[in-house]
Formats: sequence, structure tokens, C-alpha cells
Amino acid sequence: MRERFKFRYLCIKRLGDALLTRRYSFKSCWDQTSNQDSIFTRDVRPILEHVLEGYTACIFCYGVTSSGKTHTMQGSPSEPGIIPRVVQYFFHSSFGEQRNGVQVAVSYMEIYKDEVYDLFVDRQEGVKLPVREAGGQIFVANLTETMVASPHAFDQMFAVACKNRSTGATLLNRASSRSHAILAIRVRVSRVDGTVTEGKINLIDLAGSENNKLTGNDPSRMAESSAINRSLSVLGQVVDALNRNLTRVPYRDCKLTRILQPFLGGNGMSLLICNIAPGGKFRQDTLNTLNFANRTMEVENRPVRAPITKAPTQLPRPGHRTHLSSYAYLSELTRNRAPLL
Repeated sequence: MRERFKFRYLCIKRLGDALLTRRYSFKSCWDQTSNQDSIFTRDVRPILEHVLEGYTACIFCYGVTSSGKTHTMQGSPSEPGIIPRVVQYFFHSSFGEQRNGVQVAVSYMEIYKDEVYDLFVDRQEGVKLPVREAGGQIFVANLTETMVASPHAFDQMFAVACKNRSTGATLLNRASSRSHAILAIRVRVSRVDGTVTEGKINLIDLAGSENNKLTGNDPSRMAESSAINRSLSVLGQVVDALNRNLTRVPYRDCKLTRILQPFLGGNGMSLLICNIAPGGKFRQDTLNTLNFANRTMEVENRPVRAPITKAPTQLPRPGHRTHLSSYAYLSELTRNRAPLL
């Protein structure tokens, strides 16, 4: 069953030839006059209600470097982005006609040069974490999971963790993300009938694809850029393989696609946010991003709802840290196939 929605359109015109116009359709289109609240209310909040009902979801930003992916995810103090709004929404939705409280736990990782690191651990003390599979579930072994008691507590923790992320200056971005960052939020909802549901959402800020001629990368930055571009290339190969119904889908060709496997033709919900950069020099990058988004619209996910339990189990106390035994949770919903711009 396909999700029903009205398409919105974006047109790209070729300079000097108005007849060569490409038209792309998306669930939503936002421009420079849009604000974070509008994007969250229209496109993010509906997914969160499914997470509170026991589904697993993934929201990730995709686009060329300097196109605003990190701003979309994190925002600013005056205009918070998706991440702080999601956390706040979960806590503010803890009580109601059917709900009797929530518990929230988070983990935060980065994929740097195709190696996984825990961002809740200082980089000097951090080690490379393996991606494993057991019982049909994919997970990052020994990844720290921390309970949070409030949005304010999360903001403080997240600010410290972000300083551990790999960044560097390029000609296009003074604080360019040199890694893919994945924030996983697990939320357990207690209901008035004594049952418990558990959902999970992954908020992903992908590093941007790069043209070394435009970014002016030095050798060390070029090595990072090569790893970024390769992982994004594998992501495109996975999408193409799924659309062509190939027997082999190259999930294992890089850590990013291996971790994202449940959300690429799997049992999780997915929302793709495509960020595009203004300016003629980004025209080809813009076309590449929009073409990738169109291809993802053909990928079919079959989300599964986690079972409702009656056991009075509880997550550890706020501030307590544990190691995740699994990263991907089974999470029945309609076909989820629309990228977002």
C-alpha cells in the first residue's frame, strides 16, 4: 500500500536555454524563506508519532558540502533543528489520554574514513567499533547508550559530543563535517493500560559529497573526501540495486550502508531530506542530489511494529551508560517511499 500525498515540484533550468528544464517532484519543497518549525511540523512530527507507537525510523540529510545539512539537523540556539525538536517532542508527548510517561536513551556515533567511533567517548580514548549482525539484527558493538532525563540534559550532553566529531576547514565550509554522524534515540512509552511500547529513531547527518577542485583540499582532506565520496557512491549503488531487484545488494561494501540496511529496503521507515546549495557552480551537484532523491522514491520499505509488552521493564536511570547490544530494532506501516526536499 502506498502512502498518499500531494506532490510538490522543483524545476531546474539550464542557463541560456529555458527549454531545457528539469522537473522534480517531492513530498515537500522548502526554500530559504522556510523555517525549522515548519519543516518539523509538516514532515518530521508525523514520523515521531509512529515511533511512539513502536516503529523504527530514520531521517537523514543528503547533499553537497556546505548545503546546510548540519544546520537542518542541529539548527541554532534561536532556531533549533530537527534533533533538539525530536528530543523535546518525545518528552512533551510523555503524558496524555493513552500515555503514562516515557523513558529516553541515546547513542551517538560517527563514521570517519569508514571506521565507526563513539561520540560519547573522547576521541583520544575512543576505539574503532565493529559493525556486527546477530539474530538478524545489525548493531555496532560496544556503542555507549545513555539515559537522558530532560531536553536540557540532552542538549548539554549533545553539545559535548559534537565537539568530538571530525570537522575541518575547506574553501567552501570553515567547519566542514568530515564524517557521517548518527544519533540513535530509543524511546520507551508506558501506557495507562499497563502495556509498554518501544520505538527508535535514527537522525543522520551525512557528510557532503565533495569536488576537491572547489574545496581546495590538502592531502589529508583529500583522503577524508575520498572516503566520504566512496561511501556515498556505495549508498547510490545500494539504491540502484534495490530498484533493479538485483540478487546482491552491496550493503556490506561500507559501514554506512551496512548500518543503514534496515532503512534501505528493510523494515524501518525512512525520510530523506535533500539539501541543495545555491549558485551556478553547484549546478551539477544539485542535479546529482535531485537525481539520487528520485531514485530513492522507488525503494520500498516494509516497516514492522515492535511487539507491545506488559512486562514492567524499565530502562536504566537517567545518566546511566550501557553498551548497546543491538542497533537495528524491528519496528507495519504503509509503504514509505517519498524523499523530502
